[in-house]
Amino acid sequence: MNKEEYLLTCLMEECAEVQKECAKALRFGLDNAWSNKTKRELLTEELYDLQGIIVLLAKENIVHSVDYKNPSIEKKVQKVKKFMEESRNLGCLDT
Repeated sequence: MNKEEYLLTCLMEECAEVQKECAKALRFGLDNAWSNKTKRELLTEELYDLQGIIVLLAKENIVHSVDYKNPSIEKKVQKVKKFMEESRNLGCLDT
């Protein structure tokens, strides 16, 4: 395994850990505390871990550095908002 493969594997693992904390937050509530930390705190920590891997991937030129002002990010934000509104209109999402 080379460094690129190693870091991409770490990325997959971190994404899975974010998924796991999201599922637990949905099942037990964001403010439910286990091990002296709420699900909100645990999810936040996993998101920081994910961001750390993204930084390493960028430093190794495996991905481009994340520019939070990139139009692609705003495009995604608008797309999510659009579909949230559609879901709300269909009665699938509470207001």
